[in-house]
Amino acid sequence: MDNVKAFNTGTAGNSRVCISTAGMVNEELGEIIHAGPQIPYTKGTEWKHLIEKEFSIPCEVENDVNCAGLGEAYFGVAKKGKIGFYS
Repeated sequence: MDNVKAFNTGTAGNSRVCISTAGMVNEELGEIIHAGPQIPYTKGTEWKHLIEKEFSIPCEVENDVNCAGLGEAYFGVAKKGKIGFYS
């Protein structure tokens, strides 16, 4: 939350937040439903609810591998291709 506060203190503020995280994510609820042993304390965290309530801005939460694939499709090696594969 401190990181979001730090970015949201500019003159215009942020218009939205997107969180990319390891583990299984319920995208609709913005909740981490399963996390590996590296970050077990995040399981059950409802990031979307917490961020939207605290800052009154939209928040999306997505799995990190999905975000990496999306980044490659828009900005990386898969940008000019019709089909991309990321694993």
